Amino acid sequence: TLKMDYTTDSINAIGYNVKDDFIWGWDLTQKKVVRIDANYTTELFETSVDVSEHNISDTSKNGFTSGDVSKDGILYLAKPSLDHKLHRFDLNSGKPVYLGSSDLSDSSIHFGDFAINPIDNYLYTTSNKILYRIDPSDAHIDNLGLITGDLTAEDSGYFHSYVFDKDGNMYFYSN
Repeated sequence: TLKMDYTTDSINAIGYNVKDDFIWGWDLTQKKVVRIDANYTTELFETSVDVSEHNISDTSKNGFTSGDVSKDGILYLAKPSLDHKLHRFDLNSGKPVYLGSSDLSDSSIHFGDFAINPIDNYLYTTSNKILYRIDPSDAHIDNLGLITGDLTAEDSGYFHSYVFDKDGNMYFYSN
């Protein structure tokens, strides 16, 4: 592992792992899985697979945009505008182990991030004001319908950050 200063490096597609109390994500510069501790110290990890075989090292221009960690300690990463795959890393050994990827079932959907609902363990995202559910086991995408409510005219329905609370309420914003 390599220690880094998080203030000078770009990290995206992050999620909190309840099993080890770390934040995990993707370092856009080094193109590696990164772990962040409570003091903001980062560690980079080589994965157990040649990422170039899976188009991970060229997540162009800059890397994964979507990420979260399940309550089972699985890191999910995606960049739907590039490779249309959902990549999985097992974090339970303290080092990420690449489990493989699945093709997203609808490659026309482009989203900025997703989050895992703690109630049903599915990934959720939006695109063009439509709510989508992604099955983490096979990357199948379900269209759940149009988002209603108080979205402004500037809101395209493409948001950059998603979180769920413990009760399964989803929050998102655009930055």
